[in-house]
Amino acid sequence: MNWCWSSIFFLFIIFGSNTTFGQSSDPEVIVQQQKIKEDEKKTDYKKAIDLLIKKLPLVNDEIRYEEIIVDSALKGKDVYRNARKWLVETFNDSKAVIEFVDEERNHVIGKGLIRFSFSSGLLFYKDQLEFVISITGKDGKYKYEIYNFRLSQAIAGLGSQNFGPYDQINLNEEFKTLKSGQGSNKRYRDKLFSIISLKFFELTENLKKAVSKQYKDF
Repeated sequence: MNWCWSSIFFLFIIFGSNTTFGQSSDPEVIVQQQKIKEDEKKTDYKKAIDLLIKKLPLVNDEIRYEEIIVDSALKGKDVYRNARKWLVETFNDSKAVIEFVDEERNHVIGKGLIRFSFSSGLLFYKDQLEFVISITGKDGKYKYEIYNFRLSQAIAGLGSQNFGPYDQINLNEEFKTLKSGQGSNKRYRDKLFSIISLKFFELTENLKKAVSKQYKDF
């Protein structure tokens, strides 16, 4: 299954889009323009979230990203070397980043950690997202897989520094609830998965740049 990150990146452009109106001095016109602008923003937001729900990968009831990259200039040993280096440099604040290596198969598995925060309603959330990332290389192509997500979350009231303890959140269940359109606190889930998708767009773009690097002998 190929993961279309360009679509996810596009939806974040939608999130930040604004409609430009001509200036008017008529108060009634100004109010109407503002209403149209807000209605358009809500419509764009709903379209973006619908796209996000459609594109996020769910395999056997678990969120899973995977993609095969074709690069005729790469050798399997280059993938292995570059992937190991990228994992250590990217997740240097995570303990035991490298969990498994198989040099003969050009296969490396590491543990990643991403931290982020956001607000929704009257609450502020601090999140720690752990996951496993596997990279396997062959001559001319490689495959990355990201899975086994573990989300921990602490909550505080807006303006407060007193966060509660980190609690485990079942990310797969949260996504299935979002996708079903049911359950309360939908705005919270919209924000949570929008941020996660953007984080992983950035992560996988950096991964592909790092793995595809060509090194010349000194």
